[in-house]
Order: sequence, then structure tokens, then C-alpha cells
Amino acid sequence: MISQYYDPPNPGDTLRQTYFVEYSPSGSYDYNLNTPYRIQGSVAFIIGNVGLVSADYEFADYAQAKLDAPDYSFSDENLATSNSYAAGHNIRLGTEWRYNIFSFRAGGKYFTSPYQNDINDGSKWGVSAGVGLRKGWFFMDIAYAYTHMEEDYYFYSSPSIVPNPVLNTLKSSYILTTFGIKL
Repeated sequence: MISQYYDPPNPGDTLRQTYFVEYSPSGSYDYNLNTPYRIQGSVAFIIGNVGLVSADYEFADYAQAKLDAPDYSFSDENLATSNSYAAGHNIRLGTEWRYNIFSFRAGGKYFTSPYQNDINDGSKWGVSAGVGLRKGWFFMDIAYAYTHMEEDYYFYSSPSIVPNPVLNTLKSSYILTTFGIKL
């Protein structure tokens, strides 16, 4: 339900107070969303009891996402998805090294753009680093993670007007801490 109440602009106006109420229909709709398949491979190398180096690769074909329902084909929506999205490649690298009671970690990631034909960039990259301490039954970790992404934003779209996009740069930084005990 949406309700609006209007007062006259000036107390002495002859306009009367107005009150509107509109009810939204309630209901549900059953449909299926088939998300794209993902293929992932990982490799890691353990170096004695002091180090680890790992790499992950992931493939996802975002153009293969589909909607369907018993009473509607979603053909236009599915065509728009397959014409707008592409296969994506995600790469993650990481390492951890131990010295005495300390662990040192670092990593990086790069995700290619999921969009076709330079509709938008959408690629993302990030780095992280951290240090941990383990002594007997106690452990503590602190890490910093940074992610960077640029995207084009269109305020509106129209068949007759092609606006210039606004370039948004999205950056996020996190500091993460963990404290724990081993029982």
C-alpha cells in the first residue's frame, strides 16, 4: 500500500487537504533461473614445512544464464543476456610462508570483464597481504585486502539518444582480524 497526504501550500489557501491511497497487488510468480556453469582448476606447491604457493583458474560463461517459466518463454530477456554477456576468466594467486611462530601471506586476483563488445569494462583486480601469529593454543591474524574495478554507468538509454557513460571507479579496502584459541 502506498499513501500520500498533501497539505495546501499556504494555510489560507482554499485548496483542500488531499489524501491518496493505492494498493499494490500481491502474489507470486514461479520461474527458473539457470545460472552459468563454472569450471575451476587449482594447483598448489608445498615447500617443506615453511611455504605454500597456490593458483586457481575459473571459467564461467555468463552468456549461458537463462530464465524460463511454464507460461512465458523469456526469449527476449535470454537473447539480451546472450548478446550482452561473455565468458569470464578468473585467476587467483596466493602464497604463505612461515617463520618461527609467524605466518606471512600475500595474494592477488584478476577477473576479466563479463561483458561483450566493450559494453562495459567490469574487470576487477585485487591484492591482499597479512601476517599471523600462532603460539601454543592461541592464534591471531591480521590482513589487508584491496579491490579495484571500473565500470561505465549510463544514466538512461534510448534508441534515439546515445548518452556518454560516466566512468565509476570502485575501490574497496578491508582490514580483517581474527583471534582464536585451539582447544
